[in-house]
Amino acid sequence: MEQYGKIHEDIQKGRIVSAYALDRHGIASAVSKKMAFGNRLGVQLETTVDKKDLFAPAFGDLIAEVPAGEVENLVADYTEIGAVTEEAVLAYGDVTISLKEENRHGQVLLKKYLQQSLQQILIKR
Repeated sequence: MEQYGKIHEDIQKGRIVSAYALDRHGIASAVSKKMAFGNRLGVQLETTVDKKDLFAPAFGDLIAEVPAGEVENLVADYTEIGAVTEEAVLAYGDVTISLKEENRHGQVLLKKYLQQSLQQILIKR
């Protein structure tokens, strides 16, 4: 509970501008469909994040968007997993998945398309 108090403080002070509670779909789903792509932004994930963790359930974990220059000011404990980018792509290592591909497939097929595309990350690594 102490961490949630620290996260609340970071939000109140503007050090966290958005946050998402992870679910059974893991990091990849959260940063692509729920956070970055919804805002027409992209994300470059650090390769220090184990590819298996990208799809693993992580109930109770939070992903936070932190403004540039504020990471070092966070009072909550954190692990940096990536960065928001202006280019609407999800990038991990040498795999890049474009938001433009999402639009071509439409909302109905988006979940299936992203699952198939993100599996490239597991196969290529």
